[in-house]
Amino acid sequence: MREEDRLEWYYASGTSFGLTEVQELFNALCLYDDETHRVYAIGGLEASSLIWVVCTKEVDVHPIKFLRFCKPFFKQWVTTHSAVYNYVWLRNKRHVQWLKWLGAEFSDYKYINGEPFQKFTLYKVKE
Repeated sequence: MREEDRLEWYYASGTSFGLTEVQELFNALCLYDDETHRVYAIGGLEASSLIWVVCTKEVDVHPIKFLRFCKPFFKQWVTTHSAVYNYVWLRNKRHVQWLKWLGAEFSDYKYINGEPFQKFTLYKVKE
């Protein structure tokens, strides 16, 4: 896992990703490369339209490949909801850039466990 993603998970939840109960990862999806079998990201969508994603170092090693495949990954999630949302840790610059690239809209700021977060919303893509 990317260090920034590990820290973001920790600050947002107050617990290590490695100590997260498996039940909390129910219905999680995994974005991986069919050729190399390397994992790029793991994420989930809660019934309340809350989305979460953690990325591995593969997104830094192969950013173009990751970007090419992540839009369909998110499009699949947003088909059952008109929008999905969460808060992004503002020190995770890669996540902030990525969310902007995906077309996220940003709103409320807040501090979680003393760290700056901002709400983002991803809307269903109009075909």
